[in-house]
Amino acid sequence: MQLPTKTKTGLKALIYIAMQNEKYRCSIKEISEELNISNRYLEQIFRYFKKSNILEGSKGPNGGYKLLKKANKISLYEIISLLQPELVKKDIFENKDKYETSINITLSKPLDDLIIRFLKKISLQDLIDNFNLEENYMYYI
Repeated sequence: MQLPTKTKTGLKALIYIAMQNEKYRCSIKEISEELNISNRYLEQIFRYFKKSNILEGSKGPNGGYKLLKKANKISLYEIISLLQPELVKKDIFENKDKYETSINITLSKPLDDLIIRFLKKISLQDLIDNFNLEENYMYYI
């Protein structure tokens, strides 16, 4: 499955924020520079996260963003359904002929259900753990 750029960007930003001290707020500028992503694009994505109570943002000299939940309590399903709702929506019977409905019932719905169950099992913390694992395997010349 190929994730769109917006979803990958949102996941990268959440990983970065989650890896910081819980009390520390990450500024848009800091995240933008670290991930090489424009401030404006990050702000657009963060609106989804703020509305869904994943992120909290504040303005001012000590402003920035921090997670509202622990990383192990945020599922990939929660994140992806915000940024890529078409992946998890279920309209298999909407405006379909009998043939297409049969295909959807037999193939699409079970596959969609499998993907959703999978995404609900994986947390933001799992992504962080894999990130840290990769960091430990890096060799420097």
